Amino acid sequence: MAVKDAGVVSSQELHAFGNFLKKSEDDMVALIRGIVNEVYRVNEGWDDKVNQEFTIEFNTYIDQILKLVELLDNHSRFVHKKATAIEQYNNIR
Repeated sequence: MAVKDAGVVSSQELHAFGNFLKKSEDDMVALIRGIVNEVYRVNEGWDDKVNQEFTIEFNTYIDQILKLVELLDNHSRFVHKKATAIEQYNNIR
């Protein structure tokens, strides 16, 4: 069965890992929001070529970080589903 292939000792470990991923995602989102807000606040009155180039590159990196945030969210959900499946499997054994 695929559940056994996971090699996980307990569903609690998986839930803890899923919670860690979710907390990491939440922390990352809060940090990124703060950085973005500060960058845009400072950039409001600053309009030169170097700053424009920075802002373009900054936005590119933010987009990549948001993809990582989405990945963490999706994997956290997946891990919790797997942990629940393991619990259900163990309850019927």
